[in-house]
Amino acid sequence: MKLVKSYEKDTRSIFFMKIFDEVFTSLYYPWKIEELEVVLGEEGYVEFDEITKKAKISFNYEHDFIKDMDERGIKSLILHALYSLILKISGMRYDKFFARNEEEKRIIKAMENFV
Repeated sequence: MKLVKSYEKDTRSIFFMKIFDEVFTSLYYPWKIEELEVVLGEEGYVEFDEITKKAKISFNYEHDFIKDMDERGIKSLILHALYSLILKISGMRYDKFFARNEEEKRIIKAMENFV
């Protein structure tokens, strides 16, 4: 698996990526993907393309944990994103669940975040 990181070379970003490396290497999972791109940018999301086997995790640079350089908080953000990616790799895509209305979509998203 190829790991690609996109971030500015400032103190906060370097600190974040150092923690990302620690968390990622401590987590054992048989990653069945070709490439993982980690971005520290303007928004947070997790994407996985089943066809190309490429994944992208984006973290919001302005998140409070990142702005405060809160190590425990950053670890929880990273673990949550990696867990979301694992769910997507294994076929559990909450965004594909059927929902009759916006309220049900909100509940499904809350369940994903809780898990």
